[in-house]
Amino acid sequence: MFIEFHADGDTHRFYLHKNSGEEPSEFYDEGGHSIAKSLVHRPVPNGTLGDGFAWRIHPILGVKKFHNGVDFRAPMGSPIQAAGDGVVEKISWETGYGKYVRIRHDGGYETTYAHISATPSDLRIGQRVTQGQVIAYVGSTGYSTGPHLYYELRVNGRYENPLTAQLPAGTNLTGKSLDSLRSQVSHVENIMSYLDVPPARDDAPPPFPGFEQGSGFGGPGPGPNHFGAP
Repeated sequence: MFIEFHADGDTHRFYLHKNSGEEPSEFYDEGGHSIAKSLVHRPVPNGTLGDGFAWRIHPILGVKKFHNGVDFRAPMGSPIQAAGDGVVEKISWETGYGKYVRIRHDGGYETTYAHISATPSDLRIGQRVTQGQVIAYVGSTGYSTGPHLYYELRVNGRYENPLTAQLPAGTNLTGKSLDSLRSQVSHVENIMSYLDVPPARDDAPPPFPGFEQGSGFGGPGPGPNHFGAP
């Protein structure tokens, strides 16, 4: 029903809960935040890392620019997977990005998948997706010199390196699902109280230090300085 561990005087307790009939059970904290998934660093399983999160000479414009994401070379049409649970925020086109998909994740951050050739025919804006679900296919649209994915991460309006970021990528429960978890938590606490086991600390630090759960996002949209190429 739950797991518990102790570290540096703090007690953490996570509860095994099934959010819906279609999704597998996951471990959540008392606030309904999934701790079972972390952000995927490589959304193209068969991709080869190209330009990273660093300064470079842009291969098309020929000027020095900071590369705000990372590139993965892969054959045209290779599947691209969602890096975490979230909602499709945009399916659009811009000169630099070409065709792209943007996902807002439950942790409050966003990932963008650019230069794609297409998306699955049933993918829609506002649709909820899960980690590992195919959300696009590798292409060479926009400012691109060959088939590859440009993968971008923004947290609180700042570009972050998606290869090194350690972020929660599971579902954050709300509504009836959260009420159901709280009922389960209460049930567990009653059992543990009967067994005379101290409760978990409510003020224990989050499982992902340095990242504030549910933080918002604000910042400039995509533009000609926000793109990549192999």
